[in-house]
Amino acid sequence: MPEFMAAISVGAVGGVLEKLLLIVFVLGVLIFVHELGHFLFAKWSGVGVLKFSLGFGPTLFGRRIGETEYVVSLIPLGGYVKMVGEGDGPGQGGAEFSEADRHRAFAVQSVWKRFLIVFAGPGFNLLTAVVLLTVAAAVFGLPIPTDRPIVGEVVETRPPEAPSPAQAAGLRSGDRVVSVNGAPVASWEEMAKAINASGGQPIALVVAREGEGELTLTVQPREEVVRDIFGEPIAGGERRYVIGIRPAPEYQEVSLLQSVQVGAIEAWRMTALTVEALVRLVQGRISASTIGGPLLIGEQTIRHAEQGAVALLRFMALLSVNLGVLNLLPVPVLDGGHLLFFVVEMVTRRPVSLRTREIAQHVGLMMLLLLMGFAIFNDIRRWL
Repeated sequence: MPEFMAAISVGAVGGVLEKLLLIVFVLGVLIFVHELGHFLFAKWSGVGVLKFSLGFGPTLFGRRIGETEYVVSLIPLGGYVKMVGEGDGPGQGGAEFSEADRHRAFAVQSVWKRFLIVFAGPGFNLLTAVVLLTVAAAVFGLPIPTDRPIVGEVVETRPPEAPSPAQAAGLRSGDRVVSVNGAPVASWEEMAKAINASGGQPIALVVAREGEGELTLTVQPREEVVRDIFGEPIAGGERRYVIGIRPAPEYQEVSLLQSVQVGAIEAWRMTALTVEALVRLVQGRISASTIGGPLLIGEQTIRHAEQGAVALLRFMALLSVNLGVLNLLPVPVLDGGHLLFFVVEMVTRRPVSLRTREIAQHVGLMMLLLLMGFAIFNDIRRWL
């Protein structure tokens, strides 16, 4: 079963090599658990597995254990598990198998076994999100809303886009805002109201910075439309003056059982938001320019790693949910396309013809390649 990575988005990370290794590690983990789902359920079903590949293209290195060849390939944007009776690689049709191997071939298994083997890949990705979020909660605690005027993140932009006001003024993560234009502020809400009341005029922020004491920074607020989590303007087109900062979360210690509950609930919320984002994208309510590919994934991986272990774990969970949900789309070549064929088989009591499946897979492969090309085009356009 071939799978493709696509996206519709610890301290400081070091040099280029360290960043590249981190990106490959993050993608590798998510691809591995996806293929592991297919592999384990195939073994459980008695299906022979001939190849377990992380990545596509030329083999970098590998080892054969028993009948299965485990390899790492050059292009780390997906992977596949080749079972007895399947073609070699993504987008291929069936393959011949000996009479002795007939009972171990994927194609001759019951439709329910085939369904579970295919569903296990995306299912493991969704389960991985639960595990990652559970670990984050168990080790670091449960993030809770805080109203303290402490900068958690400074919005950064890429040239030629103008820097955010906070970025231009030199605000840093961890700065505590003491006053706005001489008026003391004790909460995030007070600070936000004072910034909005500036009417866009330059303001003087006094911030307390660890190791440097109190500093006075001049910031030029910027007017923007208030948007929801998907980037759509809220009803009424409300506008406000902002400087481009986000609050710092606080963490509350929770038990292991509570961590599991938090992980499951948060993974479900991420899944629901991902599905809703896809629906809005199809409806045209979210711009296609927001679709990103490998470069965006890499950039976001580094950004979240620099924010700390919790941010990186949560981002990996979101990526895992994205991989799981996208592979469940009813597009031939993806897991969801195969699952659709199995549902048709359950209803009609006969399998979809090989010719129909081959045509659908070729069409699906072309669609997927076009989508990936468009995502990479968006990535390059952002960088340029």
